[in-house]
Amino acid sequence: MLGNSGEGYKQSLPLYRILLTTVLPSAVLPVGIATLFNMYLDKWRWINEPFHSFVESVGSFAAVVLSGFIIIMRRNKQLSPSYLWVACTLMGMGLLDGFHAGVASGPTFVWLHSLATFVGGLTFALIVLPDRISELSWLQNAPYLMAFLSVLLGTFSILFPESVPDMAKIGVNNFSFTAELMNITGGIGFLIAWCQFYQRTPENFSLERTLLANHCLLFGMAALLFHFSFLWDATWWLWHMLRLLAYIIILLFFFNLYNKKVEKLCYSQRELKKRTLELEHTQRHLSDIIEYSPTAITLKDRAGKFIIVNRKFSDLFAHSQKQLIGKTATDLFPADTAQQQHDEDVKVIKLGKATEVEEKYCHLTEEKSCHIAKGTKTFIVDRFPLKGSNNEIYGVGTVMTDISERNRVETERKKLITENAGRIKELNCLYGLSRLAEHADTALTHILKEMAELIASSWQHADYAGARIIIDDYETTSDTFDKTPWIQEAPVMLNGETRGFVQVCYSRKFPDADEGPFQKEERHLLNEIAVRVGNIIQRKNADLELRKTLEFNNKIIEEFPVGLSVYNRAGECIAINTCMKKITGFSQKQQLCSNYNEIDYWLDTGLCTAAKQSIALHTNICHNFEIEDASGKQNFFKGIFVPFMLRDEQRLLLMIEDVTERKKAEDDLKAALLEKESLLKEIHHRVKNNMQIVASLMFLQAQSIKNQEALDILQESQDRVKSMGLVHELLYQSGNLSKVPFKEYVEILISSLRQAYGAHDVLFQIEAESIDLPVDTAVPCGLIVNELITNSLKHAFQNKKGLETGILTIRFIRKNKICLLSVSDNGSGFPTDYDWGVSNTLGLHLIRTLASQLDGDLQFENQGGLLCQLRFSA
Repeated sequence: MLGNSGEGYKQSLPLYRILLTTVLPSAVLPVGIATLFNMYLDKWRWINEPFHSFVESVGSFAAVVLSGFIIIMRRNKQLSPSYLWVACTLMGMGLLDGFHAGVASGPTFVWLHSLATFVGGLTFALIVLPDRISELSWLQNAPYLMAFLSVLLGTFSILFPESVPDMAKIGVNNFSFTAELMNITGGIGFLIAWCQFYQRTPENFSLERTLLANHCLLFGMAALLFHFSFLWDATWWLWHMLRLLAYIIILLFFFNLYNKKVEKLCYSQRELKKRTLELEHTQRHLSDIIEYSPTAITLKDRAGKFIIVNRKFSDLFAHSQKQLIGKTATDLFPADTAQQQHDEDVKVIKLGKATEVEEKYCHLTEEKSCHIAKGTKTFIVDRFPLKGSNNEIYGVGTVMTDISERNRVETERKKLITENAGRIKELNCLYGLSRLAEHADTALTHILKEMAELIASSWQHADYAGARIIIDDYETTSDTFDKTPWIQEAPVMLNGETRGFVQVCYSRKFPDADEGPFQKEERHLLNEIAVRVGNIIQRKNADLELRKTLEFNNKIIEEFPVGLSVYNRAGECIAINTCMKKITGFSQKQQLCSNYNEIDYWLDTGLCTAAKQSIALHTNICHNFEIEDASGKQNFFKGIFVPFMLRDEQRLLLMIEDVTERKKAEDDLKAALLEKESLLKEIHHRVKNNMQIVASLMFLQAQSIKNQEALDILQESQDRVKSMGLVHELLYQSGNLSKVPFKEYVEILISSLRQAYGAHDVLFQIEAESIDLPVDTAVPCGLIVNELITNSLKHAFQNKKGLETGILTIRFIRKNKICLLSVSDNGSGFPTDYDWGVSNTLGLHLIRTLASQLDGDLQFENQGGLLCQLRFSA
């Protein structure tokens, strides 16, 4: 209920805030102090009437002054209507307390105090009434009425003390029932006002709310403590102090309110000054805008006199601004011009809204002093009403925009348009032909028909013109075409050959020009049209061939037995063929625009990683994967990622081939090969074992032979068998069942022969490359090496003497698919007259036979020993 009129109210505060801000300091604390006083100071009395009068006088003065302050602020509409009751309360209590302070103790003394409390409580409780009651006009003088009644009652009580009711009990210092009833009633009124403050106080008055609530609660508690007090005892002085404190609080409240009003007034003054400066600044800007505007601006009063004219207007009419101010149009312009301006001004004032008209001002005669400086000019004149603060029209404003130059330009433009109308028609014709060619889905015959109609409408006399286009055996005409004598044509060239004509005719003869009725420009236009028609036909034919090629390629891609799909850089599918849909099991709608980064089988099978790797490395990547179908069958696929650029955009092609059957065939083939390999190993193992058995049988047989020659023959045969068995042993032990590592073979063979012949003093030198020989080549070569080494160990080093060491060198190299096998020693060699080619010894015969089997070239030479060389293809 406080603050300016019209402010909003809010609901009551939380209970804890009420307890802390008012109940605790203004109710609980006073009651507690009164209780202590009654317990421990019940016999104490302090009779001091001057001090009592001083206290009551201070409260009385504060109340009356605050009441007057409230009345003044209410007149200025700075306080809400409910402050009427606050003013009445303070006025009544202040005046009655003043009378109370001026009398001695006695019945009148108690009566005036109780009357002040009673009146103050009842009037303060009236704040519960709605604001509309407080705003009633006949109640606005209530504070003055309250002052009159209070003075009247106080004076009457002092002058006629015998008429005052009994205020104290006879024989004791306690108060009567009437005194207590009046104080309790007033106290209840103050408590009602206290509750109302917290119920309807505006939310922007939290401090003021607390002060007013404490004021009411202190007065209420003082009135209620009256019952528990005796005249001049401690409790009696306590509630007097509470009343004084209440007056001080209400004084603080209005002091705070006054400060706020002063601050608001200062702020308003500062804002007013600021707005005044802004207004002056704006006025200067507006004055500058009007003064230096490129358009002529004037302001007239209702009588038609110029109030303001800008520089442009004074320059335009060759008068100074001082000469024009105060003049009317009649003083400056001819009668007809002045009358026209007057009529337009009256129209604006009558309508109350702006108008726009076009006016011309000619070079005036000397009869009138105001004239246009440079001949006749045309203006767009905008008139608008000038309104004051009361919205009444006090004049007319005029803005004159010179459009003479614009009209001149517009006239020239129309002239140019008229002069170039023919050229524009030609350009429109050529542009229309180009637009027709852009219709990619339209048939060529339809385009040619539209061209014929367009050509006929683009000629000078379009109503009588017709057109025809002839291409090979095809002919199309406009609806207006007819064979007449007045015709012209131009050839249509296709690929450098004349394939047709474009013809234009007139249905009637016009005045002759360069070609009868035709203009020279139309001949040039017809030639250009023929060229464009040829180009358009060639382009359409090329588009048709391109479309056929695209359809052919798309058909191939669609029917390709390998799944194909294309993805953009973001991983979205933008193209897919039928085979890919069958492989993935998804429809084309599901595949297109799907992102492979979000497809489960791409992530599970590693396709996503392979795709990213292919794009990052910009290389083709092959990725094999398998997918289990709905029936649980494992299907194997081979995917190839091919990154490529298309119009500077990254693309990724994925080709997926179903290799399930091929994988099955490969697995079957691998199983068969593994079985064959096992079988071959078993064969080589058994052959090696059989050879070993044969060699063992020979060894056992040699144990029973006493003839040395027979024993040597048997030993040589045993070595030959071992050399052949060694081949099969190496084949069995190696991973390759068709090739023999010949270098390893020679090393093992030499070790075996050295042990067999006890040739520990012979130095063996092996110079062999790591060459694998087929079985059918390795066996003969092994036997040859065996025979040559055996021959050297038996015969080459028999004549060595002293510390001479026997050296036996084996070399095996290959160059250009020709193998060279050589065995040499530093022994005695062949006798000089020895012919190895006809020798009938078993060893040489075997070597020659084996060399012939290899289709090799065999040579023996004596070079510091015996050298045997064998060359063969392998």
